[in-house]
Amino acid sequence: MFIALMVCTSLYAYDFEKKGVYYNIKGEEAVVTSTNQVVFNFDNINEISQPVKVVIPEFVKYNKKKYLVTGIEDKSFCLFVRKMTSISIPKSVKFIGKRAFARCNDLKKIYCQAIESPMVEPDAFDELKVSDITLYVPADAVDKYKNHPVWGKFKVCAGK
Repeated sequence: MFIALMVCTSLYAYDFEKKGVYYNIKGEEAVVTSTNQVVFNFDNINEISQPVKVVIPEFVKYNKKKYLVTGIEDKSFCLFVRKMTSISIPKSVKFIGKRAFARCNDLKKIYCQAIESPMVEPDAFDELKVSDITLYVPADAVDKYKNHPVWGKFKVCAGK
């Protein structure tokens, strides 16, 4: 158990939470830092039965201020989200950090709205068989994603 926690330690250092997703403020922008959609808990891991579909909004409000969501930090979803079957990433996200989705073994669909692919760390999807994950992107961007060194390993198709 200790080893698993050492592998992914983005443990809840955040500025605010909205609809189960935690954010850090970076100047005039916000970045996803972790989620409590299905927080990894050794006591209840077997009780989680419903698939989780995470939607990251393009903008979030906090203290009466609107922030553009521009990234997903290192280890944001790593290990702590179980049963996450899909994630929607808005066009405003420009980067996805190291091991952001590592061990999200139930992830089957990614909806990425950006025409220019977000910068993604090579190990962002560590320990996943990405060739089994469908990546939906704007029709005009399919070729760009297919030719990308990381995104090209996914099953890339025009978005729904």
